[in-house]
Amino acid sequence: NTRNVQYAFKDNFLMFWFRYVYRHRSAIEIGNLDFVMKQFEDDYDNFSAILLKKYFRQKYREEMPECIVSNYWEKGNQNEIDLLAADEVSHTIVFADCHRHKSAINHENLPIKARAITEKQSQWTFVFLALSLDDM
Repeated sequence: NTRNVQYAFKDNFLMFWFRYVYRHRSAIEIGNLDFVMKQFEDDYDNFSAILLKKYFRQKYREEMPECIVSNYWEKGNQNEIDLLAADEVSHTIVFADCHRHKSAINHENLPIKARAITEKQSQWTFVFLALSLDDM
């Protein structure tokens, strides 16, 4: 009975197809490819950011199979955290912001966004990371 649900495509090709090809199918059919390319170029940063976050969550799932890996957000899409990896054995939680460039990450903001979790799990160890294309 919650309304805090996000849906996403698992398949990157389908995500691309529905985001750009299917959405602009009428422009493609009439040959207005310049318009479609402009839409893609304008939205490329957003699209690549989604894939980057998805990449790091998958990487953590593979490298740390004992961890619960997800993203986190509070009601009203407040305090969104791109990656959260909780290891219940070592009582460690990794919080990470993912951006294409490290310079876009505000390092002081992540502990503030994670406050709701860190206050409830005060005996745990917390690691705050800034992940970018350089960390792939």
